[in-house]
Amino acid sequence: NNNNMEGTELFDRWRQVLLNTTVRGVMEDSSRRRVVAIGADEPLSLLLSLLSTENLLSLPVVASDPPRPIIGFVDVLDVACLVLDYYSRNAVTIEEARNVEAAQAAFFATPVKVALNYSGVDLALTISEGASIYRALQTFVSPQLERRIHRIGVVNSQNELVGILSQSDIVAFVARNSPFLPPALAQSSVHNLGMYSSPIVERVDTPFVEVLEKLTKNRIHGIGLLDCDYHLSASLSVSDLRGMVPNSFEFFHGSALQFLCRGTAFNRDGPVVTCSVQDTFLSVVQMFKEQRLHRIFVADSLGHPVGVITLGDVIAKLLAGTEM
Repeated sequence: NNNNMEGTELFDRWRQVLLNTTVRGVMEDSSRRRVVAIGADEPLSLLLSLLSTENLLSLPVVASDPPRPIIGFVDVLDVACLVLDYYSRNAVTIEEARNVEAAQAAFFATPVKVALNYSGVDLALTISEGASIYRALQTFVSPQLERRIHRIGVVNSQNELVGILSQSDIVAFVARNSPFLPPALAQSSVHNLGMYSSPIVERVDTPFVEVLEKLTKNRIHGIGLLDCDYHLSASLSVSDLRGMVPNSFEFFHGSALQFLCRGTAFNRDGPVVTCSVQDTFLSVVQMFKEQRLHRIFVADSLGHPVGVITLGDVIAKLLAGTEM
């Protein structure tokens, strides 16, 4: 009973940390302060360039006319859905074109507004900078949303956009405040917490366009790529499209691995990051923060993938025990 009392008190302490920390406070601690936005009529080529150089996965889109209010977000998943549709509609023309770069240039010239929430899951939600992180967490995991959101626009008292609160910001906040995490959460294994879901994977020699179809159909951002022995050899993310080169379409029917090597200039160094089912919640949080990841594959002792953990899975556990 004493242990139960202590556990309840520790969850209450964590709840108070979440209630007493404002969105503004988390944003001030974030390494990213500047809001980068793009005009609705700007070309996709500029969008991809900004996403790549700023190392972002989405941008707020503002109207072309003053006072240029925010009209939504465009995410790399929106770009993936759009480029797949464009390629599918024009595949014959592209494959027969003597100059693939010219055929691809038309896609790059597409106005950003066409990609706005093209995936259908990129909702433009906002939260006050004075709201608590507890309230932000409730928004991220709201059961009223069909799918988890990846970011929330932060507005001031004049309803002006002053920042973007992302899933990564939340997880970094948790890592900084890990001493306040209840041990029942921090020290539990990802297996005991039921934190991971079945991984969506493909072989490395699967045509890139088929991998892209699976990503967009499932509305996910990343997929594991397996070698012939079912070992994870690489991962492919819709964020890799940020580095599309002028002739990327040439590699859409090549293997996923070929696209990563030649179809995109966006390079990720090192092997695929994995954890085991026995790794703790806190260790996974630290891995996300230190390596700036958006997903971690769970592998068995032979290196075979058995699950995947996303930032959203971490966030979903942060309210556990605090709403009783």
